[in-house]
Amino acid sequence: MQESHEQVYFVGVDGSTNANEAFEVIKRGILREGTDKLVVGHVFNNSKKFLPFNLKPSYIKDVYESRILELGHNATYV
Repeated sequence: MQESHEQVYFVGVDGSTNANEAFEVIKRGILREGTDKLVVGHVFNNSKKFLPFNLKPSYIKDVYESRILELGHNATYV
């Protein structure tokens, strides 16, 4: 029997539809529950005050932190 090794997947999110689709592909299609880990990251610039609400860093953080809750310690938002 082949030993299963933990994989760590990173997905960058920015509030876009494409980032959301990438997140879903990893979470629902690739990630092996209980074995693999998921790291969700968002890089931003606080000086960009003109962003619409749905692209603000605090909103994106809240959305993705809630979406990874079910994965427990196997997921992290950075």
